[in-house]
Amino acid sequence: MELAAWRDAVPYGAYLQPIHLQVAGPDAAHATSSAVQESPSKSTHSAPHSSQKPVEGSADGTPEIPQPPEPPADTGEAQNAAQSIDETKDVTVIPPFASECLNNGEQMALNVGGPVWAMDWLPSKPAANAAAVAAALVKTKQKKGRRTSAAAKKAAKKTAKGKENNQVETLEGGEITAASNGSAEAEEGGQQNWRFLALATHPPCQVEDGKLVKATPPDHYYDVPESERNLIQIWAVPVNRPSTTGTGQNRKGKVAKRKLVKPRLVYAIDHDSGVAWDLQWCPLVKKFPKADRRENILGVLAACFGDGSMRVFEIPAIADTRLQMSISKEAVVEKSIPVVIAKLPRILQLSVQWSPHNWNMLLTGGSDGKIAVNGGTVASKLNADMNLAGSVSLWNIKSAITERDSLGNLHTTPEPIEPQRRYQDGKFFFFFLRS
Repeated sequence: MELAAWRDAVPYGAYLQPIHLQVAGPDAAHATSSAVQESPSKSTHSAPHSSQKPVEGSADGTPEIPQPPEPPADTGEAQNAAQSIDETKDVTVIPPFASECLNNGEQMALNVGGPVWAMDWLPSKPAANAAAVAAALVKTKQKKGRRTSAAAKKAAKKTAKGKENNQVETLEGGEITAASNGSAEAEEGGQQNWRFLALATHPPCQVEDGKLVKATPPDHYYDVPESERNLIQIWAVPVNRPSTTGTGQNRKGKVAKRKLVKPRLVYAIDHDSGVAWDLQWCPLVKKFPKADRRENILGVLAACFGDGSMRVFEIPAIADTRLQMSISKEAVVEKSIPVVIAKLPRILQLSVQWSPHNWNMLLTGGSDGKIAVNGGTVASKLNADMNLAGSVSLWNIKSAITERDSLGNLHTTPEPIEPQRRYQDGKFFFFFLRS
């Protein structure tokens, strides 16, 4: 399904509004600074000096107060400067599910179709020479005469060993950057790097029977489950974007035309689980069990929905045709079936957090003020606890993933899993967790 078809299918799709942005152009700052620098000097020459004439008394002996200096005669220049600032402001109109680059690519604005309640960047690999840059930064910040620690020397030696492109360049002003064989800018015919952002919005308005009944977002309650049609959006945001338009020279001295690359919506999940309260990418997707369908995925995403469920999705890899310099097609909207559904009775799960150590472990927070731990095993409980209303639940999504991989039926919605263990004493405990 294309995005336009999805908008026609949802009640509020016809009421999505464009965004009007008024951004001051680059000349506005120059005009402001010029007005500030010139006006005081000219007004000083035109204003009379009160110290040149002594204070004279009036007939009744009351001293006369000197009159304040007259305003400078060239106030028209300040007005012209202010007028020029207004003229440099440009109104940018961004349609729903579109984006624009502002101020020659220094800023980017996205119209995602509603108020954002959940968003998370897909974890990306650090640059190949990131360690070398970090080591150089640490070295430059060390005080003179201070000995380098053994740990710092060992880290620097380990970083430099076996890395061919870990060159470190020092620019004017002492700024350290990473140098590599590839260009840092997206030139014509070059490769563009992307970061992927997952986000979810709440409906921007309330529509009943095809009529707009409320122009502002509808109210949502923590203790009232809801199941409405909505989207989880995956945006591709350019990383190596040029800062200016026009032409520039590459490292070989050749002139290449540079273009501004806009962020674009590349994939979306059409679901009926209501609003998404929170979502997060799995940081350990490479640790998932090996499977044919998992060899070509962008990542694994967990989200908490308004129907009280926490669902885990496998997001497919984005086709190269949708990551070209220019946008040619609309984003793909699919009815993606989750690989895991976790649910608690009479509880809306509002927050989710993947474990940074175990791929099968997640932390979820419920609407009753309780907190649930998904996956893993409890090794020991700390004696200290917090007097917070809530509970802790232990889930095992590893068995759910393994069972689904063995069955191979990806077109069937999985049965909701139940907590393996749950503590309902109204307190929040700290645990040591291990796989």
